[in-house]
Amino acid sequence: MGLLADAFSYGNGLKRKVNGLLSDPMGTIERGVTRLGEDQNKLLALMKDVMPAGRYVAPEVRKNALKELADYGSQVGIALMAIDPKGQKRLVDGLSGKGDGERYRLGDLKPAQAADAYNFSGKSGGESMDVFVSPNILESHVSKTRIGDNRFNANEVGLFAKQAMRPDSVVLPPAKTSDYPLLRSQRVIDPVTGMTYNAEMPLKAVDDGFEAISIIPQGLPARKKPR
Repeated sequence: MGLLADAFSYGNGLKRKVNGLLSDPMGTIERGVTRLGEDQNKLLALMKDVMPAGRYVAPEVRKNALKELADYGSQVGIALMAIDPKGQKRLVDGLSGKGDGERYRLGDLKPAQAADAYNFSGKSGGESMDVFVSPNILESHVSKTRIGDNRFNANEVGLFAKQAMRPDSVVLPPAKTSDYPLLRSQRVIDPVTGMTYNAEMPLKAVDDGFEAISIIPQGLPARKKPR
């Protein structure tokens, strides 16, 4: 049933006509399964260049594969998560006092996001879409502000980062009080209070991509002190 569900869902996502299913149900399902398999094979081939798993891939090849993967994924209705789960775990571990102090990759921006972030940083033409965390910059700041002052826990801050790095997040120019463009996911719902807020991440353009400067749940008040 899972394969049939995928075929129907996939066909619906590509706006296939219902009358084909009525007039030739088995043929329509077969074509849907075939097309689904073709698209999955193409996506897997692209992902081998994006995440090479030990083999060398030239930076230009990886960059082009990442762009094609994002563009192709949007065509077939696949939402690509920008945060790397391993990077998110390292962030949470670091904020929990379990980090190793080494700089690490948090995830990727989408091509359009990276272009806007470079332009707003005055570095038009930058190529890398990687977002990095330097523990002595981000984790020390976030530990003091979000965890110490605002009483969010490390897992909540990791979620804020994941939300800010969503593929549909927008990049805004630096505010008057900041030097950095802002990656923002708008109107996120807090499961604890039900309030809406903007998950934000200021980004600093560096030689190999971007550094995350802070993680901000804009509009979400501090957690209440335990009684």
